[in-house]
Amino acid sequence: MLPSNNIPVELSAAAYKSAYALSLFLGSVSDLQTLLPMIPTSVRDVLGCEQVMLLLPDEGRATFRIALTASANLVRHFDDQVVLLDALPDRPPFDAWRQRRPAVIDPSQRPPGDDGERSLHATVFRILPAKPTFSAPVSANGRLYGVLLAQDAGDQISVERGEFLLLTAHVVGVALANAARYQHAEEERRRRADEMRMMAQVDRELSDSIQLEDVFAITLDWAMRYTLAHGAYLSLFDETSGALRPVASLGYKTPPETVTDLFDSGGIAQRVALSNRAEIVPQVSLDSDYVPVSIAMNSHVSVPVTREDRVIAVISLESKQINAFTESHLEFIHALSARAGIAIDNARLYANEVREREKTASILREIADVVIVVGSDERINLINDSGISALRLYPDQQYVGRRFEEVFEGQPLLKVFRRAVAGGRVHNDTLMLPGDRTYATSFARHPKVGWIITMRDLTELRHADQLKHDFMSVLSHDLKQPVSVVSGYVELLEMRNPSLDERSRYYAAMIYQSLNNMRKLIDDLLDLARLDTDVELIRAPVAVDQLMIAVRDWIRPSVEAKSMTLHISLGEGLPSLRGDQNRLTQLFVNLVHNAVKYSPPGGEIRVEIESSGEEALTIAIRDSGMGISPEDQKAIFERFYRVRRPETENIEGSGLGLTLVKRLVDLHNGQIGLVSRLGEGTTFFVTLPIWKD
Repeated sequence: MLPSNNIPVELSAAAYKSAYALSLFLGSVSDLQTLLPMIPTSVRDVLGCEQVMLLLPDEGRATFRIALTASANLVRHFDDQVVLLDALPDRPPFDAWRQRRPAVIDPSQRPPGDDGERSLHATVFRILPAKPTFSAPVSANGRLYGVLLAQDAGDQISVERGEFLLLTAHVVGVALANAARYQHAEEERRRRADEMRMMAQVDRELSDSIQLEDVFAITLDWAMRYTLAHGAYLSLFDETSGALRPVASLGYKTPPETVTDLFDSGGIAQRVALSNRAEIVPQVSLDSDYVPVSIAMNSHVSVPVTREDRVIAVISLESKQINAFTESHLEFIHALSARAGIAIDNARLYANEVREREKTASILREIADVVIVVGSDERINLINDSGISALRLYPDQQYVGRRFEEVFEGQPLLKVFRRAVAGGRVHNDTLMLPGDRTYATSFARHPKVGWIITMRDLTELRHADQLKHDFMSVLSHDLKQPVSVVSGYVELLEMRNPSLDERSRYYAAMIYQSLNNMRKLIDDLLDLARLDTDVELIRAPVAVDQLMIAVRDWIRPSVEAKSMTLHISLGEGLPSLRGDQNRLTQLFVNLVHNAVKYSPPGGEIRVEIESSGEEALTIAIRDSGMGISPEDQKAIFERFYRVRRPETENIEGSGLGLTLVKRLVDLHNGQIGLVSRLGEGTTFFVTLPIWKD
């Protein structure tokens, strides 16, 4: 008689007690491999049967295999030889097991067609005695974990023992389910731990790599290791054009990056790049977008590499097996792509930085000007070859990172640098170096860089300039005589003809005005020529208030002629300047006169103390004139330069006034600068040293 599938309540209390004890015993074992050998023996002991066999499902081939048998004194394992059964789903007892029902296997009643070498009857009864065998499915939570086969000492198993076997199979099913869950959790834990170790190693390798090629190779290598893929390639994605370009690969006879038009017609990788969504393709032959890199590949996975929500690349893996990639593979590649995105970004930034540095270094090597960059900590960050040569440093030594004072101790450059730092502004100076070389030196402070020092060799220009000055001096002297002659004849003409009409007197006045302009030009040329030679200043204490009184008296006629206002605000207790009284008066008269010329009638001019320190005094001359454009400001101190605009056409001048001012400032070891905007006036700043006893 065949027991029912439902566990009966007619079993004795002893049977339930034995089943409970069995559940405690088997439930205490969480390791599946330890639990399996215990099942046949424990079931045989509980049931009191002669033979027990455990069948386990072979998931990969949809059949069953014999795992273990237990008899009176022997447990037999079949791990070393896979004994498979031909499982025919529509024939007994396989159909009963899959429906979670018990079945009796009778050796005398072999189903039609069940006569193969691996048939159930042939296999089971080759191991067990050929007599009726009771079977019960081992299941839990709707899943079939195996089948228990039991034989009694007699020819058939009793109904009560068959019912007991069903109860025991249920207990075994629960134990196997718990062990399987534990094993799955443990495998997942180990997988996660391995993945974390792998990711830590990936992080170390990527952080040590600053070359793009290395980043690509490391990324593909780890992706192939984890997924056991047969081929991998990485493609860079241009978000603007939508183009995908393979740049690195592993595992292919013909590398994808060598086939330039590989993805011109699209592909899975490009589809992933455009959608920013990873894809697993179990069988590439079923995907119409697949672009074959190798005809041997059957499955494919592509994952986007992103930075700040932008796709910058795609990692693609391929396998010769169908359906080779899993969700765990996808999860790992996602984690890898996140790290690769950062590494690719960093490598790109480094490559760009290297290119910019090489470009800058190439430019600095080629230019003849000296360039030195000094950080805020006064350490040298850069010095080009021209600087090493001009400043007579040893070319085989390293200067970057050393303190500026240490490298240039005792050199004139250090003194000028100290003046620039003390002033805190853009500082321009002329520097004389050994070998009678003259350099125009500029110090500019940048908040994020420090001090940028540039030096241009003016030696040849100075020589040419001297020749020009000598010529101008001779020319000016030669011009004075005809000017005096013309002036004398005009005076004689007026004396001999006292009754000249109004038009004739106007003509004579125009001649006088032109002669005066010519005299002023000649005087300026002579003055400039003298100042460009080794002129000696009579240096003495110059009281600022007395200096400005003299300037006001000089300039008053010009100010009153245009109905303008001149305000001089100096304050009290100002220190004296160190300089030549007459030359300083000339300097400020020229500046204020220039302000008067370029300001409208009724305008205002202010002379004020801008700042006063222990070493220098800065005086500002502000006007309300038309202003100077940035382009004109660059050349405002050059000889004969004049602002050419419609508003200045009727303003007379030689273009030498500010040139003289700049030369006088330089002779006094001072600085001059300006701030101006068109239509808003101009302010000149003159910084001069203070007299110290």
